Amino acid sequence: MKISKLIQNLQDIQASSDDDLEVVTGEEWFPEQLLNTSVNHNMTFLHFDRMPSDIPAEIDARGFLEHEEVLIKKLINNVIFSELEPEDMVNKLTSMLIFSHENISSDVIEHFSETEK
Repeated sequence: MKISKLIQNLQDIQASSDDDLEVVTGEEWFPEQLLNTSVNHNMTFLHFDRMPSDIPAEIDARGFLEHEEVLIKKLINNVIFSELEPEDMVNKLTSMLIFSHENISSDVIEHFSETEK
């Protein structure tokens, strides 16, 4: 795709939204953010945040991205400012912590995204 076409597509998308949208790739539940761009001869390269290819797929070494941390903070706030009894609140937060510890970050974000809906 020519950069002029990409720019036009992005402008069309931006015109339909009141927000300043992020450019991402990947799955909807696990987006990879655009980190930077570069040019080499007549090609523009878009560099996204991705797990290194030399790490086995079953190991999630990337951790959480900024927008994923925002989701986690929102869920924690929902628990803290809910009408749960203190013991129930501790149980809920403990279960979130244990789930996060026992699963790779992509599974955690997928699960928490579904929980938020």
